[in-house]
Amino acid sequence: MPKFKDGYDFLERDPFNPGNQVAGRVSFHRDDRYGALTLSQVNGERVDYPTIYGTPKLKYPFGPSRNYHFPSATKIVAFRKVDGTNIFAYRYRDSRGNTYISYKVRLFPYLRNPFLPMWQEVLERYPDIPKLFQRNPGISGFSFEMYGADNPHLIQYEAKLEPMLLFGIKGEGEVVLPNTIVAGNVPQAPIVATIEQDYVWHYQEEQRKLDENLKCIDAQEMLYTGEEGQVWYLQNKQTGLWQMFKCKPHQIEQIHWANSPLSSEVIHATALNALEVTDKVTVDIVTEYLREEFPEHQIQRSHARIEKAVDAVNEVADRRLKVRTLIERHDFPTDTDVPTILRAIHHEFPKSEMKKVYQAVVAVQRFR
Repeated sequence: MPKFKDGYDFLERDPFNPGNQVAGRVSFHRDDRYGALTLSQVNGERVDYPTIYGTPKLKYPFGPSRNYHFPSATKIVAFRKVDGTNIFAYRYRDSRGNTYISYKVRLFPYLRNPFLPMWQEVLERYPDIPKLFQRNPGISGFSFEMYGADNPHLIQYEAKLEPMLLFGIKGEGEVVLPNTIVAGNVPQAPIVATIEQDYVWHYQEEQRKLDENLKCIDAQEMLYTGEEGQVWYLQNKQTGLWQMFKCKPHQIEQIHWANSPLSSEVIHATALNALEVTDKVTVDIVTEYLREEFPEHQIQRSHARIEKAVDAVNEVADRRLKVRTLIERHDFPTDTDVPTILRAIHHEFPKSEMKKVYQAVVAVQRFR
């Protein structure tokens, strides 16, 4: 991936429509255009398609000094927030008018690496996901969170891998609440509270409840049980449009607002997420991801840790790529057990790495 400031150009094959090669640009503008796609060609033919808005950056309703800035609202509806990988479903057309459904992560036009087979598995179990477009013709895209034990972040979940429909998008980034979407069997984010007055008091009260239920089970790995937070949908009294704000437990919020350098664990997890967009992680890519959640001064103080995490994650990525290549060379069936594979490929690695090789084989076999 080239260096970027406000976006980058791409030319990629659509893994969900394998015959299509698509060219366009991904936006990094820090507004409703964050992660938006502008398509220029499909299969070498020019297309004139409206900007595809995706999942915007979510903000807190306050700044570092804790001054709240809730706009005047008709009402506020709070929905459960889960901790995983954001997946956005969208449609596009070729020059002949054929329509295709595809899926992207925040800063890449599609899914790749382990996230692609994960989402393919989700689509097999929830065939109503692509039907959302037919059932909700006024909506141009749908935002999901893919979460669970197979896609670990800060929160430990009992479910292995699940989708949660967060909201829809129509027009130029207008948000559609999940409970108004005809979803079939697709899990939707549940309502946890409705607020009509005393916004700040209710916000702080919800944080208190979240904190009470959040338990750290592994301080070194920064792993918790409980809820990652809520998303507050505020209907602006002047415009009638819905705005989204994050509400997280203080324990997690403090990670995001601390003045000290970011923890190595948080940076490492972010670097792993960066494999969504590239086979090789760079400091620039990890920094861009960190900017989604953390203030610039904190990122700058973390530069040495970012470099270290980039090296570590690239080592993991290289090992998995080598394991995948060896598995394909040996032509192992997809149901081959891990010990059999290890016996066949162990001589390709130093003995000191065998524990890491085992982990790489498990990861590769899980999503073959």
